[in-house]
Amino acid sequence: MKAKRFQAHICDRRAQIRMTETVAVIFIFLILVVIGIVFFSKYQEGAAQEKVHEQFVKQAQEITTKLLYSPELTCTRGEAEAESFCFDLMKVQAAQEAFKDEYYFDIFSFARVTVNQTYPEKKGWILYERKKPEYTKITPTYFTLSLKDPGAGHKGEAAYRYGFVKVEVFG
Repeated sequence: MKAKRFQAHICDRRAQIRMTETVAVIFIFLILVVIGIVFFSKYQEGAAQEKVHEQFVKQAQEITTKLLYSPELTCTRGEAEAESFCFDLMKVQAAQEAFKDEYYFDIFSFARVTVNQTYPEKKGWILYERKKPEYTKITPTYFTLSLKDPGAGHKGEAAYRYGFVKVEVFG
């Protein structure tokens, strides 16, 4: 009888040990699952922020492209095609007033568009500015171009200057 009791006691001990091992394995497994979820959520958060940043950069590039080919600013030679990557300074000065119209909000949204002349002297014109209320981020893009000043050159011909356009998108 003592032998049976001893054997039953040993079986109970083995069962308790196995039960404890099972609980420990489940506990460790749950800890690993929680750690995995935390890392995955952090990764997703970073990926979402990266996606938002990419959208701002894309929007800034689209606005810059629209601006570079806008007939309101591009240089022309009579009835010929427009010159590539060239802004007429007379049109730039007129655009400062024209771009205040609500129509341009659909094109530029919440942004600031500036044209800067860097050579022969430094000048700048803010063509469009509409800041987003409580913005937290500004994403700029730059594009170099020539600036045509009609009548400022030799014998009344156009003089070309050097500059760049800067588009800042507010987010």
